[in-house]
Amino acid sequence: MIRALAAIALIAACGTSAETSAPSTPPGRGSAAQLAPAPVEDPGPPPPRDCTLLAPAIERIIATEIDAIGRDRPANVAPIAIAEAKATGALLAKVLPAQCESEQWSGAYTACIDEAKTRDHARACEVHLTALQQNALAVAIKAETGAGGTLGIGECDEWERITLQLTTCDKFPAESRQALAQGVRQTMDTWRKQAMSEDTRKSIATACRSALDSIKQSMQSLGCPFDP
Repeated sequence: MIRALAAIALIAACGTSAETSAPSTPPGRGSAAQLAPAPVEDPGPPPPRDCTLLAPAIERIIATEIDAIGRDRPANVAPIAIAEAKATGALLAKVLPAQCESEQWSGAYTACIDEAKTRDHARACEVHLTALQQNALAVAIKAETGAGGTLGIGECDEWERITLQLTTCDKFPAESRQALAQGVRQTMDTWRKQAMSEDTRKSIATACRSALDSIKQSMQSLGCPFDP
């Protein structure tokens, strides 16, 4: 996971730049028809935005998850997991539709959520949101829960907060913003699922402190303002 932090910090420092070289065709081989690109099928117009799909989809996903918890988890663990699932479901069913309307989320996102089977599937639908929309969603969830951070480790909560600010800076390479925001959330999601010992918390805090320093240096070098 510390490697994941390093990769995310590297995105912030450098942006994403992937250069690939296609293999060349030896002279005299292949006809023009063989070398021509395959026709791309027109996917048609995107689906219309329908924010009313979100709450029922979240309720369905959580109900399925609760059924699985009751079936697969030990009796002494299931009630806690069920309570967490219900609380998360209620929060998302309230916040997502409101953000969908106010932030003008795409029809691709609402259709993706409508088809999602699990929370992981629903989380993957964020690829259809811009970095600014993802950041606004994170802020709305924190405001609803009253949470100062999402992990409870000061250095990591600060790293998440500052990094999400970077995704709103127009001086930061636009093609990197989505990857950065998604990487932060995936890292936090993974840590939240861990059973942390005191040594683990200290190790993660150290990694977050290093990543935080890197993010701040990147923002200063790019001229991106951030709240200290």
